[in-house]
Order: sequence, then structure tokens, then C-alpha cells
Amino acid sequence: MKNERIVDLIIWLVIAIVGLVAAYLCFGILDSQASGKYQGYSVGGAIAGAIVSWSVLTSVYLQVRKSSNELEEYKKRVDELQSKLIRGAPRPEGFDTEVSERDRLVLARPKIWQPKGGTIFDLVLPETAMKPGDAFPAAFRCYYLPIASEARKGAKKSGHAVLSREDWYALELKQIREASEFVSSFSHEMIRVGGEPAGVESLKLIARQCVRLMRKRSDWTRQYEWQWQVIPRNEFAGRIRFAAPVVLTVGRPQVVTLYGQGFRQGIVCRVGGVARQTELTADGRLHVRLVDDDVRTARILQLVVENPDTKGVHSNEWTLAVEAPTGNEQATPTESPQASVAAVPPPVAPAPGPAAPVKAAADEEKILYQEIVHMRVICYHPTLDRVYFFDFTDNLDDFQESSEVFNRILATTRFID
Repeated sequence: MKNERIVDLIIWLVIAIVGLVAAYLCFGILDSQASGKYQGYSVGGAIAGAIVSWSVLTSVYLQVRKSSNELEEYKKRVDELQSKLIRGAPRPEGFDTEVSERDRLVLARPKIWQPKGGTIFDLVLPETAMKPGDAFPAAFRCYYLPIASEARKGAKKSGHAVLSREDWYALELKQIREASEFVSSFSHEMIRVGGEPAGVESLKLIARQCVRLMRKRSDWTRQYEWQWQVIPRNEFAGRIRFAAPVVLTVGRPQVVTLYGQGFRQGIVCRVGGVARQTELTADGRLHVRLVDDDVRTARILQLVVENPDTKGVHSNEWTLAVEAPTGNEQATPTESPQASVAAVPPPVAPAPGPAAPVKAAADEEKILYQEIVHMRVICYHPTLDRVYFFDFTDNLDDFQESSEVFNRILATTRFID
């Protein structure tokens, strides 16, 4: 509406200027002697020319504007009739019409069926907008779960309490604390969503997690897609569960075999922080070749393994004792820092970890491992009887920059009561 007024003002100004220019050209330069009467007054010369020019231009503009307004009115009327036609479409008895304007969809829903929640937005950064070498696109998802009024009534009758806002937030914190295997670290704070000061108090969680990424061509769209799955930290960084032999002898460098999980091709074992020659076998074991310096004196060796795509994140630390020879080569090794030979069962190779990425010429599948940051905001809105979830994910390297986008989304969020 404001824009229309500005356009009208500009056009009226143009008409006035054009009328004056026409009067000047026709009656100033060309010396026309036109005259006439305008609303009982006799006018002539340049004034008569200006009035004629203004009248003609004004008439033309009003006709054009009227035609434009009529088109807008017709369009609005068509939209209203179309909406009435859709909402009034025949439907089975006992059904209600559901219309999603945003998704351009209408369907009939059984009256007794109630929504159990649903996805409101599911957005992702397109691959064409990602940085070179970036394999994890930033993603945003908003969904909700209902706090049905019927459930409140039923709870009062049955005596079962409906979860309050505090209950929901405490439950979310409890779940993330119990998921330590899948969460490297997390933080939380209370924020307001929906604008100050009327915003709804909400819980904001930020968690670091590990994911396995797979890039493959969709059978349906024939487009390449990245699919990801949250995995335990041990699968991401690797975990040593047993080493053989359990005790080493001074002056006798040898190959140590490590058993564990999450070992992938290209993995390196570090002894005292220094890489050693490492070989991954087909059944998931690691052969680590020690050097003379490792067993030169009696000491404790500290071993960790590091997968090639973890950017310095390494496994748990495992210690091996290097002891002086006893003079009896067949003697039973003494107890190691982890367990004695009697206490530890014969090592059994665990199921091998995820296979190394295989280059398939047919579909160019790829498997990658990355650390990501998952930001979630939980907003319990009792007035709307809904709990809203706002989820944002991106890889660790890009999160600091991309999270600004998510914060802007939150800042512009408003609830329509």
C-alpha cells in the first residue's frame, strides 16, 4: 500500500512537469494563441496549454490505473473462489478437509485422527553453495510434537501428570547425558524464542558428535546425495581393547598386535607420540612394528592409534611394560598394567570395523568420517499445545561461521497465537 502511494506521487509529479514542458514548447517557443474556458474562467496562451496537457495525461493515467486495479481484483477474486472450491470439495462422511497452502496440498482427514507431530521445515545448503572440499552440508530442521488438550483432560481424570516445560527440558538433558557414547561433549543454556520480552523460555543444547558420511547416487533422482549417521566415538577415533604380548622384553624389538574397534585403512599407531609402522589386517587387527629405542631400557610404553580422517583425534591410551630379561626365555610374563595372562582370555579378533572406502567406478560411492556440531533448541509452548524443536547441524570446521545463520533464524521466529 505504501509503495502504491509513492508510485502515485511520482506519476502525478511527472504529469505536472510534462504539462508545464508542453505549455512552454507550444505557447512559449511556437507562440500558439490557443484560448478556452475552464470551469467558468477564460484562459489562454500557456495556461490553456498546460491545463489541456494535464487533463489529457490525467485521463490516460486514470484509465490505465483502473484497468490495473481491475486485473488485481479479478485475480484476488479467482484465488478466493479457488480456495472455496478446494475447501468445499466433496469428502467422505466423517472426514475433514486439510489444506496446506505452503505445500500446495489438500486432502481429507478422518475427524477422529489427530496430528502426532510433524516436520515444518527441512532445509539444507545445496552442494553448489558449499565450499570446495566440504562434504557435510549445513542443515536446518524444524518439527513439533503436540501437547494435546485431550491428553491434559485425560491426565486429570487418570491422575497421571502431563509433562511440564521443566520436565521436558530435564528429560532432554538426561537423554544427552546418558548418550555419552555418541556425544563427545555438550553445553546448554536457557534462551527465549519468539522475540523479547514475550519470548518463550527454551532450552538450547550444543553437542559435538561423530558421523559416518556416505555419498552415493540416488536410485530415484539419479542425483548424488550425502547421507550421514551418528556413530560412537570409539568407531570414529578407534579403541584399543587388548594388546599382545602383554609384556615386552628389554632389547627385543618386535611386532605388537592390537585388538579393538574402529580401525580403518591408513590408521597409524603412535608410541610415545611418534608414529610407528602400522598394518591393518583383513580381520581388523593392527600389527605395530616397534623400534630399538622403544625397548632399549625397562619402561612403560604409551600407545594410541589415529585414523587418517579424524584430524588428530586419537583413541584411548594403552600401556605396555618393557621389563628386563629374567634369564629364562620360557618364563611366564609378569602381570601387565592392564591384566595378567591368567585374567585375560585368549585374544579373539573382534568383528572388523567399517570397511575402508572403496572407489566404485559405477556409482562413485564415498565413505568419510567427520566431527559435527549439533545445535538443538527445544521450545515448550503451552498456549499452542506444542513442543517445537529447532535442529541445526554442520561440520566442526564450518560451524562457527554457519551457526550465525541459525541464530538469525531463531531471532526472527515468531509464534502466531
